Amino acid sequence: MCDSNASEQGEPIVPGSVLLPALTADLQVFMLVLDRACRVLFASEAASAAGRSVGRHYADSLPADLASERLAMLERSFRDDQPLVLTGMMRGQLMRTLYRPFRAGEQERMLVVKCPNLIREDAALPEGMNHLRAAKHDLGPLEQ
Repeated sequence: MCDSNASEQGEPIVPGSVLLPALTADLQVFMLVLDRACRVLFASEAASAAGRSVGRHYADSLPADLASERLAMLERSFRDDQPLVLTGMMRGQLMRTLYRPFRAGEQERMLVVKCPNLIREDAALPEGMNHLRAAKHDLGPLEQ
């Protein structure tokens, strides 16, 4: 399995100018970049459609009972400087959310990527990846 986006010459095999639009526009992947205060700095089209607009706080469009748990996950990932995957229900669909901290210069940032949980439960995550199950769920239309 290829674990790098670099050619033998060190150049990207798939430039970011192709990869990011392929994921966020073509496939409608839910993707955010947050600052340390959990304000949205970048929101993909799918994230914007779900109410996550640039400048808003991450928790603003979450159901109140989920906000504290999700913010605790963000804080843990920032604090430990380790990626974390959270599996839980969101709007009635089983989702996996990746929280991946990174630095932009001196600034702490968090990449948040959300997708339907299509991964087998017994599938191994990369070494060092924390995987947690949500305690709180948004059952959406399933509650009715």
